[in-house]
Order: sequence, then structure tokens, then C-alpha cells
Amino acid sequence: MSVLHEGAILYLHGGAFCLGNARSHRSVTTRLAAAAGLPVWVPEYRLAPEHPHPAGLQDARSCWRAMRDAGYPAERIVVAGDSAGGALALALTLSLRDDGDDLPAGLALLSPVTDPSLSGSLPGNGSGVADPMIRRRWLRQALGWYRLPANDATARPLRTPLTGLPPMLIQAGDQEILLSDAVRLAAHARRCGVETRLEIHAQRWHVFHLQAAYLQSARRALRTVAEFARARVTPTIDTADSAVCRRALAEERAS
Repeated sequence: MSVLHEGAILYLHGGAFCLGNARSHRSVTTRLAAAAGLPVWVPEYRLAPEHPHPAGLQDARSCWRAMRDAGYPAERIVVAGDSAGGALALALTLSLRDDGDDLPAGLALLSPVTDPSLSGSLPGNGSGVADPMIRRRWLRQALGWYRLPANDATARPLRTPLTGLPPMLIQAGDQEILLSDAVRLAAHARRCGVETRLEIHAQRWHVFHLQAAYLQSARRALRTVAEFARARVTPTIDTADSAVCRRALAEERAS
């Protein structure tokens, strides 16, 4: 079976819309590729403050179109992302839905930003332990550079109906500043009828997955993401293979 038939992951890196690239997240994406047995596409999307909204979303859509043009069916692509990349993954899928386009097979969101107002964020999420990865004041400044418009539904998923979106896997740490973003997204998605799995990892911080080289818990979490991605594309692979076999058998009988 070709790589195209196997499917792929579109991964949108985090960095508060103003930092990061494919190399900064290689510890995540290489492990996902190896564990899932799928290629991982990581676009170098434009960053704020030089390129505010909607530049990142436009680049995510360009990568999606490139994957489709390369021959990947939508139902064999899982869209994933961490932090701001998780926000872009959601925004991409919402924009595809609103435009009537085919949707990905699933969404894997790691410590996603879902509330740009930061109304639910707390230092250390109230645990008394500060999140070592991110500070609220810095995140607020970065979000200001990205200039998310107040009326853009794709940028505010907690206020937007999520009906029709594919199954979601959401992961977060219990000590992270954006735990509330993950919890509220999961609750909202379930109310909208979206199949949703929320995992909260004990004594872990914002996008702890980046420390996979050192943390067994991060490696386990990434294996779960890989298993989710593989499971989401596998039914379509099996269905496609079965259909080919049925056609071949019918042709053989007809001859």
C-alpha cells in the first residue's frame, strides 16, 4: 500500500503565534511519525508580529490544500497542533466546515489556546506551582501581536458551534496555565455532539510533550496521539482495501 493510502498528519507547531518552526518541534513530530507510521507535514507558517491574523490560518489552509493536491483524501488526514498550533488546527477545521469542504479524520490538540481573552487562565492553574513553560503576561502580549479579531468565529472556538467536527483528542497538564482552555473546549465539544477524549496529565505543564527526550510521560502521551491518528485513518484504509478486493472478486467471477 502506498504512503498516500496510509494517510498523514498535518501538525501545526505552537509558539504563541510568534515563535517556533518545524525544527523547534522535531522532538514531537519525529516521534509521532515513528509511532503512527505516518508522514507528518509541518508547515513553516508566517508569524506575528510581522504577520498577524489571518496569516497563520491562511498558511495552514495552504498546507492542507498541498496535502490534498498530493493525493491525500481528507478522511486520511489527522490535523494536530500544540498551544497556538492547536488553536490553528481548530480554526483550520472550522473554516473547512464553514466553506463546505471535506473535513479531516480527527483533531489532536495538545495544550490548545481556545480562549484568546485568557479569562480562564491562572498561574499554575491555581495549583501553587507556576507553569515553567509560559507566563500569562507574556502570552497576552503575544496574542496582542497576532491581532485576533473579536468577530472571527474560527478564532474563538468556545463561542462557536462545533457541530460536525471530527473526533477530538485533547491533552493538557494539570499544572499548566491553559488547563481551563482544554477543559472548557472538551465540555463545549461534547455539548455540540463531537466525540471528544480529554486527558489531563498529573504534575505536567504547558506542552510538556516538548520534553519527550527526557520524560517518559511525554513519550506516553505522544504514543497516545499517534494511536489516535492511526485509528482515525485506519477505518478508511480498511474500507478502501475491502472495496478494492470486492471489485476484484466481482470482476474475476464475471470473467
